Amino acid sequence: MPANHPKKHSHHQPNRHNHSTQHQQSCNCGHDHSQKTGHAVHVHDAESCPVCSGSETITPEEYLNKIEEAVNKLPQNKTRDRMHRLIVLTAGTAASAAEHKDTILLQITEVYLTLRLAEESGQTLAPEDAQRLFRELSGQAGLALTAKYGLEGLTRVGLDADSSSTPGTASLVFISCYAIGKVLMQYFRKQKEGSALAAEEIKDCFRAAKAEAERLARE
Repeated sequence: MPANHPKKHSHHQPNRHNHSTQHQQSCNCGHDHSQKTGHAVHVHDAESCPVCSGSETITPEEYLNKIEEAVNKLPQNKTRDRMHRLIVLTAGTAASAAEHKDTILLQITEVYLTLRLAEESGQTLAPEDAQRLFRELSGQAGLALTAKYGLEGLTRVGLDADSSSTPGTASLVFISCYAIGKVLMQYFRKQKEGSALAAEEIKDCFRAAKAEAERLARE
């Protein structure tokens, strides 16, 4: 767990949301809602609620603790699975932050995801380097607003767009954070092997991960 993220942030209050039977059945995220598995957030699609974290106030630290609990259910030697779970749950947390216009939590998720993926790869980064890397790779993948403003930049997209063809803000953040997470995963793998991720590899990885994230967001 990164030690440098803010400890207190009490104004973030997800919507009070109780799962109806129909809502539970519509969720294909693989999470059993009848058990406490640490799965804090998921996204259904552009029109459905991105928050499934219960009715109580939750701080950024509690969000990250839930992710850690879920990841730590997997053995340490299952690095790829652990990294995938980190990406899915952190992207979901970012989607929740976007839904609630929580720019501080959006910034935290950028740093947290990058630091933790580096850690799972056996590498270390300073928090300021983590945010810079997240945004640099975003720019190389073609996300100009994320490169400049971070995930917060995506909340400025689609205000005048046709909502029938443009993902909602929460889904857009989920998709982009997930895809950049996958790029980061490959970046650290290459770095561990002593090589670099080429520009075309970044774009190819981002496109494939974006399509995967779009499928997850529709389910």
